[in-house]
Parts: sequence; structure tokens; C-alpha cells
Amino acid sequence: MSLIKDNQTRKKVYLLAAKCLKKKGDFEKAANLWRKVGDINSHIELAKFYEHKKKDFINALKHTEVALTNAKSNPEIAKELKKRRERLIKKLGLT
Repeated sequence: MSLIKDNQTRKKVYLLAAKCLKKKGDFEKAANLWRKVGDINSHIELAKFYEHKKKDFINALKHTEVALTNAKSNPEIAKELKKRRERLIKKLGLT
């Protein structure tokens, strides 16, 4: 049971904690928090985590695709995500 009742506040706390954990180098714990939040920024962070830390390009691509679906209103983020997607597709040998 969570002490924080408000869902938005809980997500903010998770994101702040994930940021601190990432800075400390504890990517596994940060990733657990990003999974709980599930917003576009969390999916971007999970894509980076899977690509660069786990070398799990399939999961990196999955999170990139989810983030890209949610980035339609932000062309700048969508452009970066498309570059990430293309790089991951190449790494997977799908081109």
C-alpha cells in the first residue's frame, strides 16, 4: 500500500527518485520506477536503458515505439525517436 494517495504526486516522486538513481548509476532501480510511471519520458528513459545498458534492442525498440506513439504533438521529440528507432532497427538487422 502506497503512502501517497494522489497518483500524479506518486508519479512525480517516482520520477524524481528515478532521476537520482540514474545519476548514482543504479539503472535497474531507476528502470523499475520508470515502468511504474509509464509516461512518454519514462518510455524514452527505458529505451535508452535497454539500448545502452542491457543491449536489449528488442525492448529498446518496443519502448521507442510507445514513446513515438505519444510524441505526435511534439515534432522535435518525434524526430529524435525516429532516429533512435532507425538505429535500433539497424542494430537488430531488420533493414
